[in-house]
Formats: sequence, C-alpha cells, structure tokens
Amino acid sequence: MNKIPKIIHYCWFGNAPLPEKCKTNIQSWTRFCSDYQIMYWNNENFDFGVSPYMLSAAAHNEWAFVSDYARLFVLEKYGGIYLDTDVEIVKSLDEFLALDMFTGLEDFDSIATGLILGSQPNNNKLKDLMNIYDSKGANIQNNKFVRTTCVEITTKYFRAHGFKYKNKIQRVNNCTIFPTSFFCPQRPGTKKCQGQFKNVGFRQKEM
Repeated sequence: MNKIPKIIHYCWFGNAPLPEKCKTNIQSWTRFCSDYQIMYWNNENFDFGVSPYMLSAAAHNEWAFVSDYARLFVLEKYGGIYLDTDVEIVKSLDEFLALDMFTGLEDFDSIATGLILGSQPNNNKLKDLMNIYDSKGANIQNNKFVRTTCVEITTKYFRAHGFKYKNKIQRVNNCTIFPTSFFCPQRPGTKKCQGQFKNVGFRQKEM
C-alpha cells in the first residue's frame, strides 16, 4: 500500500522564463510517471505569507531559498515527491511510494532535497524543518537575508537524529536516505562518477 501519493511537485519562482532544458526534464516525469499529478508552484499560486522566512526570501528575490521552503510546505500539506527542474528521470518512481519519507545524498556527508524528496502528508519531520527556517526568518535583523542552504539545514537536522557520514542506505527517524549511486551518481561540479545507477534509473542532469 502506498504511503506517498502519486504527486510530483516542482517550483519555479521569479520572473525568468523556464529554460528549455528544464521543460525537457519535466517531460521525462510525465513520460515515466504518466499517472502522477504534476503540481507546479510559482509566484501566482504560492502564498509567501505562510512563513516569515518566505516573506523575507521573496522580498530579497532569493528564489532558490523560496523553493527550499516551498517544497517542505507543499509536501507536508499534500504529500508526494519533489524534484528540482534540473532533474531528469528515466524510470517510474513507484517503488518509493511505500516509504514514509525518502531523499538522497549528493555526497557522503550532504543530504540534498533538491535531488529528490518524497513524503507522505502531515509529516512532523517536514514541520521540524520548516520551524528551523521560520526561526531564521524571525531573527533577521538590519534587513539582511540569512542564506543557509537546504543541504546545510537538512543534513544538520538528520545528523542530530542519527545520520552518519557514510555513503550507504540509511533509515533515520523513519526517513530513508539513499546513497549517491541512486540519485546523484556524479559528484556535483565534476564529471567524476561516484557509482552506478541502482534499482531506479534517475540522474541529475545539470552538474
């Protein structure tokens, strides 16, 4: 029985047009997950007022950070799977739907929710992560935006719950964290391969 609903979420905030290469990636989602609902979040349909952090990020045009929070919010509300637009899939994601929550490593010590983040709705871990962001938004002084990446925040959170700096499958606080060979076979910023694809054919297209 599936715990995670068949929904793929993605975000594109700001005024820049969506690049053609991202449109191609999205086409791969509809090709291999044809029975999934695709939910597209943008300036028109997402309420930045749900969070002080979001209000600050949007006011400073920090759209990547807006996306960091938005993915947590929509997954907590609707459940599903979040993908960045620079991610292409080459196989169905159905095999992950029985999990409570899952994500992947971009390196042995870095959890990257932009690669993929799946969850059932009403997940307290997502609420915990949003609270961390909200505390940063509430503490902003002198109109300065706090630039802390989702990799830093998520890795630190799961580290406190038992995540080890090891490139292997780990189940931490009911979240399955997959090694680089699943979702990030190349080291970001290089052409160095960190492993072979396993079980699911999934790759990050832009390095």
